[in-house]
Amino acid sequence: ISLPSEDVEMGADYQRFEVQTNELTIEELVAKVDRLTAAKEAAEARAKDAEQEAAALKAEADKAAGGGGSGSVATPLSSSAKPGPSSAIHEPAPPAFSSMPAELRDVKLVEELAAAPSTSAPSTSDNASTQDNKWTAAKWMASVLESCGGMKQLGQALIPPGATDELAALRALGKDLKLEGKLLSLLMQALPALAKTLVEPLKRLGEGEAITDGELQSKFSTDVRGFLEYASLNTFYGGLEAKIGSPDPKVEQAMEEEHTLRGDSNDEFTTNNYDITTTSSTEWKFVASPDQPLEGGWPVEKKLVRALEEQSSGLPLSSESAAFVKAGAQQREPMPRDQLKHAVEEKNAKLREMQEALLQAIEAMAARLYTGPLFVKYNAVLRGLETEVPFLRNDMIQRCCAKQMAECYVKGTVSFEDACKQLNKYTTTLHAINSCVVKLSKLTKATKVYRG
Repeated sequence: ISLPSEDVEMGADYQRFEVQTNELTIEELVAKVDRLTAAKEAAEARAKDAEQEAAALKAEADKAAGGGGSGSVATPLSSSAKPGPSSAIHEPAPPAFSSMPAELRDVKLVEELAAAPSTSAPSTSDNASTQDNKWTAAKWMASVLESCGGMKQLGQALIPPGATDELAALRALGKDLKLEGKLLSLLMQALPALAKTLVEPLKRLGEGEAITDGELQSKFSTDVRGFLEYASLNTFYGGLEAKIGSPDPKVEQAMEEEHTLRGDSNDEFTTNNYDITTTSSTEWKFVASPDQPLEGGWPVEKKLVRALEEQSSGLPLSSESAAFVKAGAQQREPMPRDQLKHAVEEKNAKLREMQEALLQAIEAMAARLYTGPLFVKYNAVLRGLETEVPFLRNDMIQRCCAKQMAECYVKGTVSFEDACKQLNKYTTTLHAINSCVVKLSKLTKATKVYRG
């Protein structure tokens, strides 16, 4: 759906949806959940009846075997049978899998897959991996400098004040005849700020409870392997439902709760692309209640504000601001619900002609949420849930858990599994976004795509 006021948030750094598109709309998923739930309840009821019947038969047999009657009581046990394993009363065998209704087969498959043990063979690279994960001060330092802004401080120390082209500035520095002395002088000036940057991470390291070298290193691993990972074909074909679960049938209510009543709902976060500082709760209000602005106004794109200020001042623009001005980037504006409804109806008119599923207003709202700052949280969930990559796990926990839980995880006092128990997966919201993509993809026209 074309939403110009929100599209600007994505900018040139367009964030693609991270999971293979699930070819089911949210209505179809909700209907599937209802069918499976009903089928499972029916299966459980039948199993309970069979269990009670077996218990009654066993009680009757025990009574007869104990000689508690005249021998006229009917019993499946022969009077000449000796007590032993062969004389036990067995429950009726469950129906063959192939004879079950489709819904029951789905339930049984889900239950069996959940209970199945892992069959993966030990990796031949386990020893090498263990060695790579050994905690070292050098790896920890590199990680902290990257995550806490230390590398940025070192880089800025080498750039003269007011320089707009950092590459040209470093090239000029490289031509200095007394380069070593110049570097020493510049880096010495950066040391006080660098020391201040290391204080808190070192305190956290000192206060953390005893954990293994591997666990410590996994928290701070930032080499190339810490950012990339190949998934299996199961992930590709499993789609969204296999990754995050099924949506709540009460879609809008569930989405509101995911943004306003979870542990991370009121924790501030900042996007890298436009430098917006906001919360999940604020972003929900921006889309769901656009006519009720917050006291002090909606969060703004600070990078765009700086670009406009630089442009109006008449001074040379920084490279980043110049890129924003050249692209014509504009600040976002709230979209009234009536206007959104009209945009949805325009799309539905075309979908109706094609006899395709119609777009719902709540799906369009989900799309607006995704094209805003919340894309960083949604993508963090999709990237971090089923991965062994420390960076992706850390990013997800820090963005989508309550602040206190995230801090405990970083310190090593809480495991990844325990942190995930309080993770806000935005399940229904992600399904609504996916459903919007599936429906609107029917209106997509094949065009040339150019890559730089």
